[in-house]
Amino acid sequence: MTRSADSPRVVVLAEASPSDGAAVGGVSGYLRALSAHMPRSWTLLTPSPDAEGGPYRLGASLAGCRLPHRIVFPVRLLLHLRTLSRLRPCLVYSHSNEASMLLCALRSLGIAKWRLVHHQHGSENPLTYATFRIGRRFGLPAAYGRVLGWMHRKVDQVIAIDGRCLEDNVRWGVPRERVTLLPNAVDTGLFSPSEEGRRSFREGAGIPTGAFLFCFAGRLEDVKRVDLLLDAFALLGGSPWLVIAGDGSRRGDLARKASGSPGSGRTVFTGALGPGAMPQFYAASDCLVLPSAAEGVPLVILEAMAAGVPSIATAVGGVPDLLDESSGIPVDPSASPADLARAMERAMAARWDRGEIRARAESYSAASAASMLDGLFRRICGPGSV
Repeated sequence: MTRSADSPRVVVLAEASPSDGAAVGGVSGYLRALSAHMPRSWTLLTPSPDAEGGPYRLGASLAGCRLPHRIVFPVRLLLHLRTLSRLRPCLVYSHSNEASMLLCALRSLGIAKWRLVHHQHGSENPLTYATFRIGRRFGLPAAYGRVLGWMHRKVDQVIAIDGRCLEDNVRWGVPRERVTLLPNAVDTGLFSPSEEGRRSFREGAGIPTGAFLFCFAGRLEDVKRVDLLLDAFALLGGSPWLVIAGDGSRRGDLARKASGSPGSGRTVFTGALGPGAMPQFYAASDCLVLPSAAEGVPLVILEAMAAGVPSIATAVGGVPDLLDESSGIPVDPSASPADLARAMERAMAARWDRGEIRARAESYSAASAASMLDGLFRRICGPGSV
């Protein structure tokens, strides 16, 4: 994309910096892919691990923070509101529900006047699967859902990542012309098949060169249902391996569960891998497995596709739009361990065309996403908004 000088001033607001190696999840990965194609007039405003990261940062990284990010981040933004004001944006492009809620409230009070675009990263109510279980009680998910609908009606534009997100907005009363459909974006230059990366990662993890390798990448929390993956892996015949990349509150329980499994000697927990290690992680793998109870348009599937790796995933959120018989195997969200194991056996027996899988990822390129967003922001801000 051409870094045009007449693009409007945009602040990209998120709770994780793409330069933060400890940040995991779709938002940081999405911004990491998008950042290489942003016009010069866009500014990232996020917490940062780098204390010398310049004046436009929202304090230190939230990675490792023990308090709920859904509370900490909007409070951090409120305390740093002058930092946002100094940037004099025409438009704020927010990747946080809570930040968007705060800015909508400030706009109703006449305190903030910036145009606001909210990026909806999933159709599920986040409190339904809150890591802090108090968030699931006392009617909080229902109350959160009402505020979420109010916020979507108040922003200038919503970016919906899949059809279910678009339906949410219609149900909440958002005019259709104020909803733009944009699936996730992936850096197809960074993620690609690599024999050297495959060999290097396997040597480092102690995985045999010829073994069929299943992989999982994500937060080790209840919503990802890694326990279901471990149960299914224990049912497989042959000698496949499983590598689990990520961290979270369930890591200890899952590691103990794996240690008592028939496949314990062929299961590797790597912990959270930094952005630099993920291309090798996918290159080393033969199939990604994502048995989540809820997803948006999973970036891990797109990253695996860019590396030519097929996926097995529960058909939730935008997953059905990503997978067909050439790129992976969708499974029912209520799948049992035996059901998931059968899908994994099918993946082991199939002849996957890595080139064809990678070609599907090209339609989700970050360059195309940045170009579309730039055009949308120009229309929202109007002429003379540079």
